[in-house]
Amino acid sequence: MERIVAIAQQKGGCGKTTLATHLAWAFAASGRRVLLIDLDPQGHARSWLAGSPSRGEPAPVALAEVLEHSPLAGGGTTIERAVVSIADGLEVVGGELSLARLEHHLVARPGGIECLAEHLADAARRWEVVIIDTPPALGLLTSSAVIAAGEVLVPLSPDPYAFQGAHRLMTTVEHLERETGHRSRRYLVPTLLRRGERLTGEWLARARAQWGCRLLPLGLRRSVLFDRAAARGRVLAQTAPQAPAGRDVQALADHLLERWDRPGEACPR
Repeated sequence: MERIVAIAQQKGGCGKTTLATHLAWAFAASGRRVLLIDLDPQGHARSWLAGSPSRGEPAPVALAEVLEHSPLAGGGTTIERAVVSIADGLEVVGGELSLARLEHHLVARPGGIECLAEHLADAARRWEVVIIDTPPALGLLTSSAVIAAGEVLVPLSPDPYAFQGAHRLMTTVEHLERETGHRSRRYLVPTLLRRGERLTGEWLARARAQWGCRLLPLGLRRSVLFDRAAARGRVLAQTAPQAPAGRDVQALADHLLERWDRPGEACPR
């Protein structure tokens, strides 16, 4: 069964791209066929993985060119033509500056918010997991990712602005659901944690009181190893898999895979 997961947060600097790249790699390493979509015109997710061994030729078309046209209307091109192979089971698409111009185009087009969902539905059988890294904003690109996804993961770092950004993101998702009828499961992922600090424990308790079962029990600690890996175009599975931060990534990926394999849903939508 295909899983489409949007990773979104209005506030930047919360570990959103760290989460997207590392989960995509971990899911591919588990044997899934994975597509990482970089919807952020800054292209940080794509450039993070650019140092990974790449097979095949560069993509002949940009993601923005694909999303300009609805597959339901005919014409245009497919998302498969825009992907680049990064590693066994892992492909990446997007991360181009042209996505910023695309957002203005889609705002003016009726049904533009559903363009990504339409293209992914058209290519559903190629990938088992699709991870979407969104811009740090609540614009149409982020909304189109939410509409396409069955699950939304919100990175939540221990600062008040991240709480504010998470609340606004959750409110936006609820508004989109009322407008479109689309339904997704929403969870918060603790990030940038300082393990063992009293303030971290207090922050987690506050987050749990506010969001309950939507707050996942596992998250990612703050570590300079993420920055060092990014500078080399690598993920921690390649550079420091046995480091505590590397084990955080693997534990979170395993937890999500287990949730997907379990029937039913413990936390209401």
